Amino acid sequence: MRPMRLAFALAAVLLLAPSAALAGKGGGGGGGPGSFPAGDFFFVDKVSFDKLKSLAVIDQTFNEFCLTGLAVFLDTTTTLNRRVEFQFLSLGTIEKETDDKVSGLFTSVDLTLTVWNGPETTPPSTIIFGPTTVSGVCELDGRMSKAGAQLKATLDCELGPNLAVKGVVPADVLSSISVALGKKKSIKIDVSSGDFRINNSGIEVDPVLDGLDFSSLECLTSSDVE
Repeated sequence: MRPMRLAFALAAVLLLAPSAALAGKGGGGGGGPGSFPAGDFFFVDKVSFDKLKSLAVIDQTFNEFCLTGLAVFLDTTTTLNRRVEFQFLSLGTIEKETDDKVSGLFTSVDLTLTVWNGPETTPPSTIIFGPTTVSGVCELDGRMSKAGAQLKATLDCELGPNLAVKGVVPADVLSSISVALGKKKSIKIDVSSGDFRINNSGIEVDPVLDGLDFSSLECLTSSDVE
């Protein structure tokens, strides 16, 4: 189990620790020309900031590249702003490494949709749709700079007319999804056709030092389940 796996449970302790104890920002091992990154790397999107967060885990022992991300946007036209969440997850392999970057090969992607009738995931907000997960409808491309400072990920999905692959989605929920994701640069959806796309340009952060909650994101590789 990597040290960063404990960061969330020990957040309060770590925030009081000396800065030297937090060396190795982002949880990665390595970086720089000729080195091989390993470990957990945390990112927020350059455009959407913490509305689009992602976690990349590089496992050199098993040649694995795990990538997951969470997009959270609000439909502000409702009395209680509705929270729309899209989360993707894929355990891929390291396809290519150069002096500058490591690229992943992702053959299977899980996409989960959850809609809340409020802005938070705690009461009084409740889930009004989902969570529903589908596989095999998305293509994911992802690469990370070797220093762990940047992540480029593109997710393309075909969800079917009115998001049919998710089952019957109520009209008001479809409207909230459309409004919440409308006019965004990093995430786009056409509810009528089901075309869905995420353009994630990630910049590295430290969840503890930067006060960001990544507890809903988890990427397990073979080393974690040995």
